[in-house]
Order: sequence, then structure tokens, then C-alpha cells
Amino acid sequence: MLWQLWPEYAVINGERRQVGFELELMGSHTVDPNHLDPGCPQCHRVRSILLAIAEQLAHEVVPNGGSVTCDIDPHSASIVCVAGLGNRPCVTVSIIVTDSHVLDHPTNTLGDAVVSNARNYLAELGIPQR
Repeated sequence: MLWQLWPEYAVINGERRQVGFELELMGSHTVDPNHLDPGCPQCHRVRSILLAIAEQLAHEVVPNGGSVTCDIDPHSASIVCVAGLGNRPCVTVSIIVTDSHVLDHPTNTLGDAVVSNARNYLAELGIPQR
């Protein structure tokens, strides 16, 4: 398992601003680059584990209420081949965290605390960043 962070941007008043991030969890049960079956039972099991981690992470690190929202996308019908891992096929789950307050008040950005808490939580689980 690995994770990576992608910034989410929007244009606000003609200016590009970061409004959140996508934290992508990736996992695989095989190194076979020809294994491209998202319906595979083992791929489904890996995706279920990633989804459980994503749900717990969202509960642990995203504040309740307020302007920060968290959506989980299980990418249930996809396999990605990660070039940095020798084109190893992986299933993914994304956690999309956005702050609607940024849209109303362009001087504010999504707090680094949420990203820092996510990094710490994943480090505690032993899941390295890609």
C-alpha cells in the first residue's frame, strides 16, 4: 500500500487557488503487470481494505462540521498501472477534502493541519507516501 497527495484547485475571482486536496490510497496484491481485472476477488479485498482505511482516516483527521468536507471515491471499476512501481497494477481509493470557506474568503486556504494529521495517521498505519 502507498498513498499520494494531489492538490485540488479552482479559479476564484480570476485567480487559481487551492481549495483542497485528493489523497489517493493505492494497493495491490500482485506484481504481475498483466493482471488488469478490477473484478478479481483479491483486488476487491484490497479495495475494501483501502476503503476502510479511507473511512477511518476521514473520521480521524477531517473536522466535523464547518466548511471542510470529505468525499470518498472507491474507483470501484478501475485498475491503475503505476509507472513508478514497474507498471504494477493497483486498485485505488481517493479521499477528496475541500474547504468551501476558501470560495467565500480567498485569503484562507485549507489548513495544513488536516494534511499533517493525515500524514501522521497513515505513518502510524505503516503506509508510506509515494
